Amino acid sequence: GKYRLKRGEALYSVVMRFTGRVDSHDVNDLALAIAARNGIKDVTDIPTGYAVKIPLDDLLPEYLPGQDPRRQAWEKGRQNIARYTNPSRSRNLEGVTVILDAGHGGRDRGAAHNGISEHEYVYDVLCRIKARLEGDTAARVLTTIKDRREGYRIRESSRLTRNQAEVLLTDPPFSLTEPYASVNLRWYLTNAYFRRLVAEGSDPLKIVFTSLHADARHPGLGGAMVYVPGEEYRRGRYGYTGPVYARTREAREHPYVSFTRAARERSEGLSRQFASALVKAFRGRGVAVHPYDPVRERIIRRRRSWVPAVLRCSEVPVQVLVEVSNLSNRSDSRLLSDPAYRQRVADAYVEALHLYYGELPPRPPASRMVTSRGN
Repeated sequence: GKYRLKRGEALYSVVMRFTGRVDSHDVNDLALAIAARNGIKDVTDIPTGYAVKIPLDDLLPEYLPGQDPRRQAWEKGRQNIARYTNPSRSRNLEGVTVILDAGHGGRDRGAAHNGISEHEYVYDVLCRIKARLEGDTAARVLTTIKDRREGYRIRESSRLTRNQAEVLLTDPPFSLTEPYASVNLRWYLTNAYFRRLVAEGSDPLKIVFTSLHADARHPGLGGAMVYVPGEEYRRGRYGYTGPVYARTREAREHPYVSFTRAARERSEGLSRQFASALVKAFRGRGVAVHPYDPVRERIIRRRRSWVPAVLRCSEVPVQVLVEVSNLSNRSDSRLLSDPAYRQRVADAYVEALHLYYGELPPRPPASRMVTSRGN
């Protein structure tokens, strides 16, 4: 494919836009490879209008020529998924249950850049969403994780210290000593919550799972991104054995999960619909959003594609993983450190739920737009 550079545009942003890469190493390696193929000596000095040739193998399917089989398969898949929309409606989120997860915790602080480590800040966003939902709506909130020392106390500080006091609320509680097991125990717990809610008579389409994160992408672009469970990346049977899982009731009771094609398509469709409401609410509330295709159905890294385990193995039909900010990006880090901004993210999340379930939410005064570009 050929693309003519616009004024002020950098090769790394072209790579991110057309190939779906956001990881720093991937973006830089591919930009250098494309520069070499195009005879570009200095990537910082490419003239406006220069026609950059990008190998078809590296392009996202939507940018391939119309007759390309990969493009056609992608279009067919998207049509199948778009058939599913959530018919459930709710006044003031009555009958809606939100399962909230915040990534990492305990010994695992997650991504750390520009003086900010992921877990404490996204956990604070979780606490703010929980408080808003429980205080202002009829929704019910369940969490996968709890800070034993602070509980769900909202912290109005720009410097949040690590206390490593978080546990997963499995039976018995898990103290987050092993990051790999902790990721899987989250989906085991989420599935146990989901099955219990459905058994109690909840509408499965009024249960929403959300995992909150902040990542470390290429520093050139910031803003929130939302991942949904891509149908084609959940076709296996998933489950884990070993002492950590054997100790946990949720993993013992239902050790394996697998999904029918219809369930996978429905989940991607319903989740995309919610992700669109989130992006709309974020933009309306002045929450920075990634400029290129902020809703993704997979992570691409080192030429591999996958759906994060908390989505891949979750039985909840409506589910998203939100990367609130890119911690490698200075302006994103500054935003996330601001308690008022974390509140804005939480308010936008609650607004998105109202939109998704067919209501126009009560609007506070509009805040100014925030964009998060390069450093």
